Amino acid sequence: MRIQECLDPQTLNQLLNQALTAEQSRAAEQHIDQCVNCQRELESMAGDQHWWSDAANLLSTSDGLATLSANDATDPSEHHRAKVATLKQVRQILQSPSHPEMLGRLDGYEIESFLGQGGFGVVFKAHDSELNRPVAIKVLAPHLASSGVARRRFAREAQAAAAVVHPNVVPIHAVQSEVDFPYLVMSYVPGCSLQTFVQEHGPLDSKSIIRIASQVAAGLAAAHRQGLVHRDIKPANILLENGLSRALITDFGLARAADDAAASQTGWLAGTPHYMSPEQAQGSDLDGRSDLFSLGSVIYFMATGREPFRASQPLSILQKIVSDQPLAAHRINSDVPRQLSRVVDRLLEKKPEDRIQSAQQLCELLESYLAHLQQPQTMSLPRLPVSPRHWRRFGYVAAAIGLFLVVGLGIGSLLRNWKTDREPQGQGPESAISTQQSIANFRALQAELNQGESQAAEVDQEIASLEQSIRAMELQLNEVRIINRPAQGMNDAVRRGTLQVESELRMIERTLNSPK
Repeated sequence: MRIQECLDPQTLNQLLNQALTAEQSRAAEQHIDQCVNCQRELESMAGDQHWWSDAANLLSTSDGLATLSANDATDPSEHHRAKVATLKQVRQILQSPSHPEMLGRLDGYEIESFLGQGGFGVVFKAHDSELNRPVAIKVLAPHLASSGVARRRFAREAQAAAAVVHPNVVPIHAVQSEVDFPYLVMSYVPGCSLQTFVQEHGPLDSKSIIRIASQVAAGLAAAHRQGLVHRDIKPANILLENGLSRALITDFGLARAADDAAASQTGWLAGTPHYMSPEQAQGSDLDGRSDLFSLGSVIYFMATGREPFRASQPLSILQKIVSDQPLAAHRINSDVPRQLSRVVDRLLEKKPEDRIQSAQQLCELLESYLAHLQQPQTMSLPRLPVSPRHWRRFGYVAAAIGLFLVVGLGIGSLLRNWKTDREPQGQGPESAISTQQSIANFRALQAELNQGESQAAEVDQEIASLEQSIRAMELQLNEVRIINRPAQGMNDAVRRGTLQVESELRMIERTLNSPK
């Protein structure tokens, strides 16, 4: 339906009574937007304010919020069915608008646009007329508003989020729970979600990744200090204000106190499968380290453009989270520094005790790392603490060595005692090992093993430092080979440096291979 001239009165009357098809309505609305005469005629025909409000509601929802054609129900696509369901929910929630440019009204808030929909509710952009500021309103989904469990969970969302005051957490301004459709009012964050940004622009650069991750870690640290676990950290719940300048955590709809054991028996499956922690997937008790695992998955997504655990079915995703180890981020994207890849690997450890232990510790580590990338000459590269899993592996090896030595000493003592018993009296060895001496030897060996554990971290640091020295030396050797002709041989200073590095490496290998 293509309209070239002004609409006739019959068409305008059908438009007011919503008697046109969806295609005819869109064409009429497009014409009225450009035609002043038709706008005046429509206002005159509408007569009183009630009719004009209905027409304004229709004209302000040209994207389909007010009209659904008969053909919409026959569209088989999953995306379209979800959109239709959302539009029907919007019709139930919104009241008639008081201004023709608005989509509707919710108590004292004028609804400007529809922002999105989550598992627990629908989000709108609105205008707070009293304070004259834009806000975001999250309304409990209509199909959940009749559920007492959902209403209590929604009320706890507002209480949990309002208790966290931090620059990297979206603040809550107001909450209304004693209405047909409970809702909360949040600050409106201009920008988009991290999910949308990565999907549109691809993987982020290292500095942006570290800056966003450190800000999210800072917001989580504030929540964890309140005893709250977010439980649903994912790119869609991280908002980027005006690009990449500031990251804010939103949607505490799944947050709960760490000791709230009763709520875990309601049967709700909380969280998004791709970003769940292993203990969350298994239904175990959670603490702040569960959020750190999810944040590690978010960092992996920022660095590679994909989730670390992927499968066609949610159950398969959960199984991979519990049992599989994802490919390191730097192997997927070569631009990712290995140090950042190691941080992600630590966050994605299966056991909570093997991860970085607090959001505050992670925030400080990432801030130091970002400072190093910005000023590599003055700021040193922060060292990632040794994983307890590596300590356990070292302990197992040390225990095996200790057991071997103890058994060897015991067998040697038995052989010497047997030889002494066979010798004539007065002619035995002068220094047979007594039981007390064996115990003393074992305790001395145990002390040496403990000392070896305390020195393991220093050895790891020396190895990392030597690796850097070797890489620098290799670069120097390459430069020397390019500058000097092969017949001239290597420079004596380079040869001495190479021999020194090789000597130090052999010494470290001997230290690692020693019985300690």
